Amino acid sequence: MKTLLREKFWLIEETSLIPFLNSDLTPDAEANAFSGKKRPFKLEGNVAVIKVAGSLNMDWHYPPYCSSYTVIKEQIKAALADYSVRSILLEIDSPGGTVYGCDDLATAVANADKIKPVYAYTGSQATSAAYWVGSSARYFAAGKTADLGSIGVIMVHMDYTGLYSDAGIKPTIFRAGEFKALGIHLESLSDKAKESLQSHLDQTCEIFINSIAGNRKKLKISNKNDWAEGRVFLGEDAKTIGLIDCVCTRDQLTSHILKEASMNADELRAQYPDAVKAIEDGAKAEAASQLTGAKAETITLAADVAVAMFGEEAGGKLKAAFEAGLSAESITKLGLAHDVSAQPEAKGDDPTQAAMLAALANTDQGGIVPGSPKTGAKVNPVHAALTAKLGLKE
Repeated sequence: MKTLLREKFWLIEETSLIPFLNSDLTPDAEANAFSGKKRPFKLEGNVAVIKVAGSLNMDWHYPPYCSSYTVIKEQIKAALADYSVRSILLEIDSPGGTVYGCDDLATAVANADKIKPVYAYTGSQATSAAYWVGSSARYFAAGKTADLGSIGVIMVHMDYTGLYSDAGIKPTIFRAGEFKALGIHLESLSDKAKESLQSHLDQTCEIFINSIAGNRKKLKISNKNDWAEGRVFLGEDAKTIGLIDCVCTRDQLTSHILKEASMNADELRAQYPDAVKAIEDGAKAEAASQLTGAKAETITLAADVAVAMFGEEAGGKLKAAFEAGLSAESITKLGLAHDVSAQPEAKGDDPTQAAMLAALANTDQGGIVPGSPKTGAKVNPVHAALTAKLGLKE
């Protein structure tokens, strides 16, 4: 709890902050979301359900009382890496939490949605920091009686000077730097301290509001007084304003998610072009990496055999040509083939040189077409020709 008490600024409903700070949770109660679990989330069909519950913070994870931004982010990573998961649902029941770590998780949610669809739902409460996280999903739904919004920042200053005075204690504060540790509980707030802390809160709130406006296209900074300022809205009002996309039950949202998950490639490409493009680009990059590895293997084998067969000088020229990526035709035009045939080790009627160059010419020069079998599954023509000629073992 000492860790949490060090937090100054909170994105949380004020009615939830003090009870949480006064709770008897201890570090021993912190749960490890990954202990002994194959999947650190609930799997419903092909939907990974991740709970965002209780007061949110950086380190403590003990749902439903509190949840860690760090743990939730790791759960999202695990869902992205799980081939059984097609979509992610953030099931939110939270009044908010600390400022620190919230933007990081919200960004992680937005980035995850570029890979797999991320949805958010609350049937109870998604306010302040919890709303910030949910607003980063592609689709946000809520129940009719759910509370949403509370877009603002709060700080509570506890003035213990009267208590210390009654106990006969008089703290004396020394500072090097006029703004150092303004707002500590050992002294009453000065005007300078109030101004400094309020400025910090205002800047944090501006970041919060700008992020929400970026996530929810219907919300405009020009009319932020209508949807921010710490206001809390019920489901229907939240939808009308643009805080959420739909008012429905959780089962209805789950049906919607499963329907989208069953789309074919053309439907997905039409509705989510950016996400599909990211997946296709990843597949192409993997194919290119496989091609590079196969060519490197071919060059290394052919070059080493050339040196062994034709000697360091002529073989070295061929090795350099292979490593430079020259085709068999280019090697012949440059006269390297003639140099090789002139070496004592290679007789005029020895077909090794022709076989090697023919094998190089048959090597695929056009690259891998996405969707074609992996290069590693094909027989390498250079490898086959050289090993057969030289009697080498595979």
